[in-house]
Amino acid sequence: MSTPPSTLLVFLSLLLPATASANIYRYEVDGHVIFTTEPLDDESPTEVMPAPARRSVPAVPATSSGASAASDHDAFDAYIAEAAAEYSIPEAFIKAVIHVESAFNPNAVSHEGAMGLMQLMPGTAEYLGCADPFDPRQNIMAGTYYLRILSNQYDGDINLVLSAYNAGSGNVARAGGIPFEQTQRYVVRVFEFYRVYLQEG
Repeated sequence: MSTPPSTLLVFLSLLLPATASANIYRYEVDGHVIFTTEPLDDESPTEVMPAPARRSVPAVPATSSGASAASDHDAFDAYIAEAAAEYSIPEAFIKAVIHVESAFNPNAVSHEGAMGLMQLMPGTAEYLGCADPFDPRQNIMAGTYYLRILSNQYDGDINLVLSAYNAGSGNVARAGGIPFEQTQRYVVRVFEFYRVYLQEG
């Protein structure tokens, strides 16, 4: 299925951890804006962005859950590492999702009722076997498992994985890609924090 014009595309590998020093390449091809960690053959990038030279995580980021204050962004690294090893999802990617979803607030609740660090909806938490979505370890393990399910479903396509995580697989199927402008912004924000956390290694 073809992608609508002016759609933002982000190509990364969810299956293998990326290197901490990877450049980010921006291309504009046939009406698409494309970010990728690998240069495209026969295309000239409009911008090459080096990985950040130092940590640049903002103290109080905006989040999808509406959380107004960030917790320590290193507080859950042990659980993130455990989940990454269990489900073969890069630690930096899990951390970026948590950053955007809840700003590392394990008690965050969205207006829609999504809960905890990775903002699991009640039905999703139940489906994933997460008995207590406010328990940091359970939430991270379940949320990462969900990312692995979506990565398998969409062959590691970050656009679709994040779109389904944010807006649901049904909306992705109906749109044939990223369904909403808000979801497009969500994909970009996760990608930006992914870059930040890659350099922390």
